[in-house]
Amino acid sequence: MPVRAGESVYLGWATANLDAETFPNPLEVKLDRKDNRHVAFAAGIHRCLGSHLARLELRTAIDEFHQRIARYWVTEGAEPKYDGIPVRQTVFLPLSFARAT
Repeated sequence: MPVRAGESVYLGWATANLDAETFPNPLEVKLDRKDNRHVAFAAGIHRCLGSHLARLELRTAIDEFHQRIARYWVTEGAEPKYDGIPVRQTVFLPLSFARAT
């Protein structure tokens, strides 16, 4: 669809991370994805200055969570719900946890 002079265009950064040619199974959470060229922190000269700190904080939070809660899964029969504006994020994530032994 052509964009005419004076028209506005909204670019949804979140949709760039769903390109199946770039990310096989883009909706599957794979924390160890090898080729991970996502644009969650934007890209190029618009890259978020705090992106490296944010990644470190997230990695630390995930590691701490897994030390305390090793076994969990998306509750069977339940579906996570996502919001894609301005960044694709989970707004409902039904988890089940294994009982502590």
